This record gives sequence, structure tokens and C-alpha cells, in this order.
Amino acid sequence: MVLPRDGDGFVKSFLHDEHEGIMNFFNEYGVVVVRDVLSKRDIEDSIDAIWNQDDLTSRNVDRNDPNTWRYFPMDGKIEKKGWISSVDTLLCKQAWKNRFNPILLDVFERLWEFKKGEKQDLRVNNDRYGVMRPILEPSWKTDNGWLHTDQNPRREKEFIRVQGILSFTDSRENEGGGFLCIPGFHHKWEEYCKESRPDEEVCPFTTSTDPREEKITVRAGSLIIWDSRLPHANYPNESKDKFRFVQYITYYPSDLESTKKKRIRGEDAIYVKDIMAKQGLKFSEKEYRYIGGVN
Repeated sequence: MVLPRDGDGFVKSFLHDEHEGIMNFFNEYGVVVVRDVLSKRDIEDSIDAIWNQDDLTSRNVDRNDPNTWRYFPMDGKIEKKGWISSVDTLLCKQAWKNRFNPILLDVFERLWEFKKGEKQDLRVNNDRYGVMRPILEPSWKTDNGWLHTDQNPRREKEFIRVQGILSFTDSRENEGGGFLCIPGFHHKWEEYCKESRPDEEVCPFTTSTDPREEKITVRAGSLIIWDSRLPHANYPNESKDKFRFVQYITYYPSDLESTKKKRIRGEDAIYVKDIMAKQGLKFSEKEYRYIGGVN
């Protein structure tokens, strides 16, 4: 399937209140882009929050000094995929403001209601930030060609979950780096489940790249949501002067959590609530429930 694009080369996107368009596009392609989720101020604050992450400040990485960019964490599989630690986002005020952005939350709530046929009691995932540096040295380039699915074809043969990326920078075809996937693959999932695949939580696709894959080019402030059955990956930043900054965010029905997971989330919720209160951020009852807390 070939995704429709606008005159600037970005994948066709929707405003959050174009509900029918969002749902129809998602059903057809398994991926959808909602634009203008974040304001310019939200974008600036989010990028500032990333620069202040311990993973960077502890290494003396200075946003204004390219000579320090070589100290970005790139010593593990996480960083080579274009991610940075998930620990700080649990305690970052701006990360929580983004998770509960009313436009973003509305999109997830409506999408899940549409897919399930009724409103869902959702939980928000505590996920990570993504960063790709400008490629001032070849060794800084992140991994390429690692298509995978986050749904197991042996044990999860139906629609189970979605994933999301909130982009703070433009992602274009040949600069900036970004997200790619095979649109429409969810229509082939039943057939794919019949193949012999590893019994893993994150399953490598049959090939590391595929001619059907497409780069999901988006404007800063956009939200990408995709069906976890789509083979997907990040593609590297090729730019000499542009960063890629994103936050991974998703919501899922609470009934997907095990008893153990619910207990752990409840404990984390108490801790996060207290930490955020000290930073001047108070969760509403609804938001506290979405992080797994019980009022």
C-alpha cells in the first residue's frame, strides 16, 4: 500500500477532531498521523526537557557545543536504535504533561472506543524519549534495517495494541531520521501468523528491510499511532545539522495488565504522584487512574 502524502512530502495527516477520517485511515493503513497535537511552546519545553535528562547532563552534553555531542549515550542496543533511557521520563514533569495532553488523550480514547465498540478503562505506558544526533561522524548513525513487530504472531493472532510517537521535530524523507513501517500489513496478519516465527515478545520480521516499507514523514507536534501488528522500525538521521527528538506514548485497556503489573503500577503511581506534586504538577482523578493509581 502506498500512503497518500501532501504537497510538502509529509504523510497525509488529520486534525484531532476529524474523527471519521482518523478512524478510516487507521483501519485501512494500520497507521495514522494527527497533526498540531502540541503547541510551539509545548514543543520547545519538551526539547528542553530532553536536554536536561540525566543521561545527557551526567555526560556534560551541551546543546550549544557540537564538540560535546560525541558524548551522547551510544554504548548499548537502546541508544543504537535512537532511544535514550526510559527512567527519567517517569520523573519528568513535561513527559507527564505530554502524556495527558488533552488532544492526544482524546485521540487515544476515541480510537480505542472505535476499535472495541465501547469506552475503555485505559492505562498510559511509561515509555522513553528518542534522540538522533546530526551525523557529524559516521559512527553516530543509528541502526538501519531492523523491522520487527511488537505483537507475537504465535500467541496474539488478533488486534491487541497500538503504539505511538509524539514528534518534537520534523521527520522528512532524507533528513532528520524517523519512523517507518509496512502500511496495511495488519490485513495480512492472519496469514503471517501461520508462518514459523520465534516465540518472542518483540519478533524480528522475516527480513530486516522490505520493499513495502514506507517512511512516516511528519511535522513537529504530530502524533503517529500504529497497529502493533505492522512491521516497523526507526530509520537513521542523515542530516548534518538537525536533531530528531520524540517521545514514545501509548494507551491500552487496563484488562491487558496482569495482577502483578497492576500492583507494580499502583506502587509506581504513588511515587510518581508525590514527585510530580513537588514539581507543581497535580494529577486529576482521571489522570491518576490512567497511571494505575487508586484514589
